[in-house]
Amino acid sequence: IDAGRAAEGYRKISDYLSAVRAGHQPRDGKLITFLRHLFEYPEVSQWQWGAVHRTRPRHPLSRVFPESASLLDPPRVATHGDSDTPLAGAYSMIDRFSATVMSVNRYIHDPSDWRNSRWIVPLGASGHPGSPHYADQAPMWADVETIPQLWDWDDIVDAAETRQTLEP
Repeated sequence: IDAGRAAEGYRKISDYLSAVRAGHQPRDGKLITFLRHLFEYPEVSQWQWGAVHRTRPRHPLSRVFPESASLLDPPRVATHGDSDTPLAGAYSMIDRFSATVMSVNRYIHDPSDWRNSRWIVPLGASGHPGSPHYADQAPMWADVETIPQLWDWDDIVDAAETRQTLEP
């Protein structure tokens, strides 16, 4: 959904809800037709919150190198909630359906047994756009899933995909 259509849709929905609150009975046919077009799904049963409420992460260099933004910017994912829910997030005033503020990470610590601890970040463990771990946690983050938090050195060694040695 492009930002212009989304903003227009937001205004129409807002106007519709204001009319309903004021006791008016707007004609639903035009609104439903517009919303079918906005959500790009003809059946109301297929409408999903995440179809319009999505993250829009931007790499700092994508503004400097806009021709490379598609390689630098992590993928968008559907996001839950809004500013009044446990999975809180905030949305842009310009692009009202793009989540601009959300949890940076989620932790579940178990001090009785650190091996039970879990965590997740909204993108991935790597800051390198070419890494497979640049945004690999995004779908799990969006679905409120977590991954094991490794504390024991033997667990870390066993789970390591690669090993790097830094020498002076």
